[in-house]
Amino acid sequence: MNSFGKKSPLKTDLVEDSPMLKPVITITTAARRLGISTRTIRTYEEEGFIVLERTGYRCFLRPEDVEIVVLIERLKNDLGINRAGIGVVLEMRRKMRELQDQLNRWEAEFEEQLERAVGEQRREMERSLTRLGVRSLLVQKERE
Repeated sequence: MNSFGKKSPLKTDLVEDSPMLKPVITITTAARRLGISTRTIRTYEEEGFIVLERTGYRCFLRPEDVEIVVLIERLKNDLGINRAGIGVVLEMRRKMRELQDQLNRWEAEFEEQLERAVGEQRREMERSLTRLGVRSLLVQKERE
């Protein structure tokens, strides 16, 4: 029942009361869409490749984990990579993403520092020019 006393429609793919903020999909639906068994998905969880979210007796996958299952199936079926190799590939993928995130943070920090330094240099130049009485010419040029 919802807050208006009416029966809520059954939603199979989305768990609204989940603590996660992202949409989730049941493992049954994911397995059906991917053409694999739910046991396969549970095995991937047991191997530590994915994390299933549980609400009561139902298990759900986040979009990131569905993406990992698709990758695992491609590695296994198309490239013939065994589970140990898949673990290595997934770990390398995780580390690459961590490094990319770190690089993005460093880039943002560098840009902030550069903007601050340019601003400080500009203010220092304006102070120096003001002392020389030249500032009014620069202000006029900027306004034009």
